[in-house]
Amino acid sequence: MDNFYNETIKYYSRINFPKQYIDVCRLDGPIAWYFADATKQFVAVNGVPDDRILLEIDIKSAFPTICNSLLKPIYPAFVDKMNQITDKKERNIFIATQLKETPYLKQLNLLCKLIILGFIFSCQDTTNILLLELKKDGCVVLVNNDVYDDFLYNNDNHFRKFIANAGFKFEFTQYLKYMRCNRTSIFFHMDTTNEYELVLKGAYKYMPPYLEQINKQILSNQNINTEELDRIYNSDYLNIIKQNNLVELLNSYYVCYNNMVLNYKNKYESFKRTTIINPRQYLEIFTFPVLLSEKLE
Repeated sequence: MDNFYNETIKYYSRINFPKQYIDVCRLDGPIAWYFADATKQFVAVNGVPDDRILLEIDIKSAFPTICNSLLKPIYPAFVDKMNQITDKKERNIFIATQLKETPYLKQLNLLCKLIILGFIFSCQDTTNILLLELKKDGCVVLVNNDVYDDFLYNNDNHFRKFIANAGFKFEFTQYLKYMRCNRTSIFFHMDTTNEYELVLKGAYKYMPPYLEQINKQILSNQNINTEELDRIYNSDYLNIIKQNNLVELLNSYYVCYNNMVLNYKNKYESFKRTTIINPRQYLEIFTFPVLLSEKLE
């Protein structure tokens, strides 16, 4: 497809974007954007009431699909080599390293933004779209049933036809709840085995196993023992764990899934006896936002 970059901009520029998202949707606007961060507030959204659907939308194989349209006429050998790589991570590394010193890597990032925003805002009813996140190859939105059906079945408009002809496909993940706090997004949903799952993305995407279970209990409307939390997450109890080398308790309460602890500066680091930990910060970062989200319902 000749001149795919300019063609995408042409179709994208014809979309009538909602006024509240004009700055985000500008060509020179941000590549990544978070409603909570932009408005400097804690955001909690439920996707479970009737006619209220919380979605994460991702472009499937975003970079490879763009490369096939953008670079096939220019670098056919590069594109052929890319298409031979079946592992997703290896393929993306190949693209990033091969295009590092070219202007095309920047174009790839911009095209991802144009394609995902163009896809969601080319629907018939944009008044029922709350944009919560824009990321490199997708977004998080709260919509109603009609808009969701539009995402799934409406390919009649010019922009949708254009990107469909270029081979773009989208993946939808539905969540029960979304929170954004401390530069971290928290997603809560039920997985394919009907088990509750907590997904964290951002600055604090790793938490200790014990607090993960506590958060799941809160979000699934189970009672928790707040006195037990206060007993565990205080300096006296932490000192007992350290002095008695109670590794199992340390791993459960303080060591996060990246095998690191959170120090008093709220930074992940490998645990040493000299590491200074503020137990209260664990609750403030990992659990208080979840508790607050339930009170805001």
